[in-house]
Amino acid sequence: MSIQEIKQSLSIKEVLSHYGLKANKNKMLNCPFHEDKTPSMQIYEESNTVYCFSSNCKLHGKSIDQIDFIMHKENRSKYESINKAKQMLGIQEQKVEISIKKTFRTLQQNLIKSPKAQNYLKERSLQSAELELGYNYNTIKELKNCIIFPLKDKEGKITSYYGRKINDKNGKHYYLPNREGLYPNHPDQKIETLILTESIIDALSIQQNTKYAVLSLYGTNGLNKEHIQSISTLKNLKEIIFFLDGDESGRSAIEKYSKSLNQIIPEAIISKVLTPEGEDANSLLQSHEKEIITHLIEKREKIFGKEEEGTELHKCKKLDTQNTNYLNYKSKNIEITILGGITLYPIDHLKVTLKLEKLDSYNPLHKLRHTLDLYNDDQTEKLIKKTSERLEISTKDLQITITELIEELENYREERIESQKPKKIKTRQLTQIRKEKAINWLKEPNLLKRTNDLIGESGVVGEKINRLLMYLIFTSRLR
Repeated sequence: MSIQEIKQSLSIKEVLSHYGLKANKNKMLNCPFHEDKTPSMQIYEESNTVYCFSSNCKLHGKSIDQIDFIMHKENRSKYESINKAKQMLGIQEQKVEISIKKTFRTLQQNLIKSPKAQNYLKERSLQSAELELGYNYNTIKELKNCIIFPLKDKEGKITSYYGRKINDKNGKHYYLPNREGLYPNHPDQKIETLILTESIIDALSIQQNTKYAVLSLYGTNGLNKEHIQSISTLKNLKEIIFFLDGDESGRSAIEKYSKSLNQIIPEAIISKVLTPEGEDANSLLQSHEKEIITHLIEKREKIFGKEEEGTELHKCKKLDTQNTNYLNYKSKNIEITILGGITLYPIDHLKVTLKLEKLDSYNPLHKLRHTLDLYNDDQTEKLIKKTSERLEISTKDLQITITELIEELENYREERIESQKPKKIKTRQLTQIRKEKAINWLKEPNLLKRTNDLIGESGVVGEKINRLLMYLIFTSRLR
């Protein structure tokens, strides 16, 4: 509906009546924009305007139409006043719908043009060029001066907005009324691992710096029905990882929601990232290299579930263990081969023979072999000094490389030791939900007939009496 159509449909008298203002017989009334004991505002019904003749009025000298009257009376913007006029006409305000469907491209352009918004993202270690974000100055009243994050439905369509104020030190954030949708989207059906975060900005931080699929909760009390329904449809899901804030609220939320999700998806592993105290994913990104995010995820701790055979939560990421006699490790400037592998015992020693080669070097002197116990600090220091001089690599880089190598070898040895232990057969237990379903099924009438029908559906055809008898014998015998 155009502004002209609104003015033609909404009279100035209707606007005045909405605010409880009535004119006298001379079509004059006390002006609402200043102290007015004697009526000084004249109504002109033909033009649908009013005019205040008092020099004390801030609007003196101006002819005021319906929309301008609303704007000054409620101290609203022009855009908001137009929507208010639509409401007076009984037209459902379309502000939110219009903002969602038609303004996101404008908001994206606003972000590109705003140095202040760009600087906010830079301070948060977020690269705006790679992200689906916008900036709202005053287009949407509820999200004024906010970075805009789109929430999406199952089809990937934007259904609502989340806004984070850029001029507030406490990081205030807002949602549009009647929030719908998930961030960054509903997870893909093919994913096997899903990370849950406490906030949208944390989800964005992980999404930008890892290859993991991520889904944001809406705070520590923000696992809603839409989240649960979306997660429940993931047929290939093997693990849910909680990456919440390192505080009491975050830890309590993990404890609460991990139990809930374990009931809903008992076959999935549920684990948690041990977020440092007082930190979150985005704050870690601001104070560390981006690799810290992946490092913490790889060191996650299991809460519920059992790994499938041949899988571990803590895998060796840089150590090539395909040939146990020639373990291989590469850093950015050096390749290390552990000749003969490692012994599993005693675990208080880590004796190895190393072959160290500088990468991208054709100098035959940029190689050396050395035997030592990596748990012996003096021997390790001598190795670093000797390697630094021979291969012409900084001692700092070598200290980091050797520390990482030791950690990788420890993980590898732990995995080997665990793999040699006899596997314990764990008693399977029904979840509470499955237990209730089983009890209800047993209580229903015609139990034996229904059981026999299910045996038939499983592929055992014919011999109905014998097959039921055999089933009852095997399921009821003492073990």
